[in-house]
Amino acid sequence: MRGAVKAGAEALIKERDYLSELDAKIGDGDHGLNMARGAQSALEALDEQSGAFTPSGMMRVVGEAFMMNVGGSAGPLYGSGFIAGAKALDAPDAALDAKTIGNFLHEFNAAVQKRGKAKLGDKTMLDVSIPLEKVFVDNADMPLAELLKLGRETARNAVEYTKELEAKRGRASYLGARSVGHIDPGAASSAILWREVSLYIEKNFLATAQAE
Repeated sequence: MRGAVKAGAEALIKERDYLSELDAKIGDGDHGLNMARGAQSALEALDEQSGAFTPSGMMRVVGEAFMMNVGGSAGPLYGSGFIAGAKALDAPDAALDAKTIGNFLHEFNAAVQKRGKAKLGDKTMLDVSIPLEKVFVDNADMPLAELLKLGRETARNAVEYTKELEAKRGRASYLGARSVGHIDPGAASSAILWREVSLYIEKNFLATAQAE
């Protein structure tokens, strides 16, 4: 779990300029900087933890790092999402499976929707995370390796689809129809996170299980 979080955080730091370039077209131009700051804060917070702690505890640490260190809407949205998602990891039957990942995404999305007052189609991060949730809920019987790949494909397609949407929330909404034709930076950062975390799981957990 720690390795998966680290992979996602390092990817956000690496993609800082790309995310800021996307945001400069329809927003303040600081989404990449904010996400990189949150990712670095999360890495530092995890390093400060002594000894082992639960996956849910880890998610709460990450969420709190985003809440406390990231400006704009990204910090409260991602932070509240991670903290809420931790509840799914506390379940007695929580495991590295489609059900738990689907439950995590459900709690994450519910928290983001509540705080951001956004919905699917509003050109936000939810236009990636809600389709991802649907992938895991609707295909829970599919092998996890296939689901992880389907999730990455779904996220990529969802990011591209945000070009066709008019922004309804955030600073981009001020542009109205002029926001059409541009990728939503929040959707892009969500897809980057999912890509790296899922690849880490695939390479380090599923490959190990198959070898055994």
